[in-house]
Amino acid sequence: MKGFLQKLINICGISTFTTKFIILHIILAVLFFILYLFGIAEMPFTADITYMSTGIGILFLVGIGFSAMQRWKAVAWLADMLVFFGLLGTIIGAVIAFSGVDPEQVTNIDNIIPMISSLIYGIGIALYTTLVGSVGYIWLSFLHHLLNDEK
Repeated sequence: MKGFLQKLINICGISTFTTKFIILHIILAVLFFILYLFGIAEMPFTADITYMSTGIGILFLVGIGFSAMQRWKAVAWLADMLVFFGLLGTIIGAVIAFSGVDPEQVTNIDNIIPMISSLIYGIGIALYTTLVGSVGYIWLSFLHHLLNDEK
């Protein structure tokens, strides 16, 4: 693999960092496309009315931009923030889930279905924001450790 990278660098006249960066993000794009084909990639963004997953996704893209500029302190900070925003989304999702449950109305069968719907919806937000934040953290940390020469 190292010989292949060196040949690619010599042919294209680009740095080792740029070559690794491009290859890693081609892999990321292929993985995202596969998830998109199966209808999985857009689920966290379409199911979340709080737009927390979208905000986390934007922070993730900013982190990729900072990694392209090799601003590793900013990348590490943004990776940490992705986790915190994912946890914040978990709390918001839990609040949404439990705010729809009224203990006094549980005895009426007609009121149970909307409560269950609210529970499922809130738990979905909680899990999706945690997932998006965690995946973003893992990718940015991976970039930080693999591409950062300063270590």
